Amino acid sequence: MSYLKYKETLQNPNPLSATTASPAANIGSGLGTRANLDVYKRTTQKLSQMESEATAKALAKLRDTSINMGTILGSAMKGMPPSDRSTTSSITVVDEGKETVATPEQISTGNPDAKSIVKKPIKASLSRMALSQEERQKIMREEATLRGIDEDLAVRIFSGEGLAQDSYQSRIPRDGSGSLGGFEASFGDTQLYIKGLGADYQKETGRNLVDENTPEGLRRMIQWSLDEIITSKKGWSSWSAAKKMKIKPKQGLDNAKPVYNWKED
Repeated sequence: MSYLKYKETLQNPNPLSATTASPAANIGSGLGTRANLDVYKRTTQKLSQMESEATAKALAKLRDTSINMGTILGSAMKGMPPSDRSTTSSITVVDEGKETVATPEQISTGNPDAKSIVKKPIKASLSRMALSQEERQKIMREEATLRGIDEDLAVRIFSGEGLAQDSYQSRIPRDGSGSLGGFEASFGDTQLYIKGLGADYQKETGRNLVDENTPEGLRRMIQWSLDEIITSKKGWSSWSAAKKMKIKPKQGLDNAKPVYNWKED
């Protein structure tokens, strides 16, 4: 039996033919020859080699696709309004075993090579809050009540900051110092600004605001902010929303006391 003939038999077996079984089995039953066994071995070796080559080609193609991801996504998003780009979910880019998270705003620049994104990783700071508005309002009320602060007043003021929005980072466009990804570097329900109270928060808690978009982090930011309102002479006036609402610095804080439950034991 020729090599090509036996290969065809393997790929399209005929249940009525004795040669569709292993040549070794056929020889044992007297239906095959040693020549058939040699052909069988060479055929299976060749098929194994062909499968390995096909797998290698598929993996190479997948790697090329990952490398060009920036261009593909950039082209797809060029027609999107900036507001849609900023609220679209973050994207994970993988290249040569390295993984980073980039915002759609970064990818929409049309980077021709995903490697350029890997060299300048950006946290998904524009992603949605880790908790829903309802869950965050509940935390705000709990923590305000615990401190003797009017919970309705706290929710009202911070709804003018970040409590009423879904984006973890401010959506106010900004470049240069105090910005991240083209937007103001203010975070969370109380919009802690990296060049203001946010710097104090990071120093006192040892946390990085960019990494605080977690259920624990969002609660911690609320706890710290409410204690700051009570202990600081500026009180509510440290937040622009309170100023716009004409809330006095120490309004409703006569019997309020800090709890400091944001501190680690």
